Amino acid sequence: MNVLINVFLAIDMLVAVLMTLVILMQRPKSEGLGAAFGGGVTMC
Repeated sequence: MNVLINVFLAIDMLVAVLMTLVILMQRPKSEGLGAAFGGGVTMC
């Protein structure tokens, strides 16, 4: 049972790392969250 938990934990960590890499490698649409939250702020 302990081996099964370790296998599922390893798979879960691998999926989390792969999802993070895929999300970070995507090109942001309209410069991502920075444009969504700070796009209207300009320096005078």
